[in-house]
Amino acid sequence: MRFFFSVSRRVNYCNFGFIPCDTLRGNFFNKLFGHYNLMKRLQAKDVIQALDIQSKDKVLDFGCGAGFFTVEMAKLAGKAIGIDINPYINTIIIPKSLEERLEFIQASGDALPFENDSFDRILASEILPMLPNPNAFMQEIKRVLKPGGKLVISNGAGHPAIEEAYEKPGWVFKLLQKKFPERVPSSYAEYCSILQKSFGTGQERFLGETDIEDLLTKNGFSKIRFDFTPGKIAGSYFSWSQFLLYLRKGKTLSQRNFVFNYFLFTFIRLFEKKRYKGGLLCISEKATTS
Repeated sequence: MRFFFSVSRRVNYCNFGFIPCDTLRGNFFNKLFGHYNLMKRLQAKDVIQALDIQSKDKVLDFGCGAGFFTVEMAKLAGKAIGIDINPYINTIIIPKSLEERLEFIQASGDALPFENDSFDRILASEILPMLPNPNAFMQEIKRVLKPGGKLVISNGAGHPAIEEAYEKPGWVFKLLQKKFPERVPSSYAEYCSILQKSFGTGQERFLGETDIEDLLTKNGFSKIRFDFTPGKIAGSYFSWSQFLLYLRKGKTLSQRNFVFNYFLFTFIRLFEKKRYKGGLLCISEKATTS
């Protein structure tokens, strides 16, 4: 049983993010299926490939949350550090097989507790919307990233499927407007504002390619390129299920039917070529000269 609950040294996308916990039931299901976050799990392979972690790299997972990405990064790197302002980070159990390569530190992004040029790779997932001053954040990221080091930003860019429904209302959308006349936001912009407030960002809209590119260029990053993740079918499902959940219950997040949905959309992705524009993946490098 102890062997079953051990953490492998290789990235496994079927149980991505498995970290031992203090309950038998939690260990069992997490070992089989990994961390329950549908969108992030569907994006995981694209994010790991974008980071392109080498065996001697020192990597930083900024805003690591539950640490499920950090533990997978540690399997590939020489050292992986996850930081987050949430005190929960102090309770994360570090797997014995990764004790020398994995560390979690409670810290804010205003002044990172690292020396200049410390990291080869940095992942910032859903961080920019949470920051009152993203320029200060970028300067601190630039300080601790080595020249030529890679910064990967994973950021929600909105919900194109819902935006299209507002622009060209079909019979389904019109039916929802009749069924939930007091709940359906008057515009896509209003819906985005509702989502951002529910996430605690205080933003009125989602950041797009131009916003992020301007921010990176201004703060000394180069070789900027964009990709999108996950596949279009999965992304559309996620957007619509979130929209319907809000209309029915006033909530915006749910992981119901995670296991079924994850494996279904992972299978569909094998045959799907189109990406979902609502999931932005930006890869850039710290310029080697000032």
